[in-house]
Amino acid sequence: PIVLVCQVNRAAAKDGDKPLTCHDLRDSGEIENDATAVLLIDKPRRAEQSWEAAPFLYLDLTIGLGGHAAAILEASGPSGRLFGIDRDGEQLVLAAARLAAFGDRGMLAHGDYREAPALAARWAVAAWDGILLDLGVSSFQFDAAERGFGFARPGPLDMRLDRRGTRRTAADLVASAPERELIRILRDYGEERWAPRIARAIEAARRRAPIE
Repeated sequence: PIVLVCQVNRAAAKDGDKPLTCHDLRDSGEIENDATAVLLIDKPRRAEQSWEAAPFLYLDLTIGLGGHAAAILEASGPSGRLFGIDRDGEQLVLAAARLAAFGDRGMLAHGDYREAPALAARWAVAAWDGILLDLGVSSFQFDAAERGFGFARPGPLDMRLDRRGTRRTAADLVASAPERELIRILRDYGEERWAPRIARAIEAARRRAPIE
């Protein structure tokens, strides 16, 4: 597949120009800034060529608020369809509203991108023409104090992307995980060089009072 870095240009979209600009990584080898996504195109053509020549099927594995998805649907014309997945149900509601104008060309599912094969079977899609992965960080979770991701405002230590059911919160994890497990999480997922020291501090703090 061709590996592309794509950027949404909202100003261009308002002016009637192409809302999605893609650069082939084989040519540039660079990602210009963090407002990008990676789009894998299984077609022998460049992104600058017409997207309207065939009924392309796209999969957005992390649809977020639907910005890139809307740009792809706009660029692909009436023949293109996009299927989107996201763990965050609150974002998914906003994405659905954003894509409502495209009708049944946009299909959404609440789930994990690891469920993509099962969802493709449910959607009766045998193969994709393009798969999008938005590798940036969404400010949607960080800006909401009740989600527990940020430090700017006080809030519960939640940090769940998917808040359905009884999934464990970060507070549950901090309260129950052994010190060795905390070290592993901080080291492997946070790339934290001081993981053992931080884990020991958490262990000492939770002995005094619950961490919420």
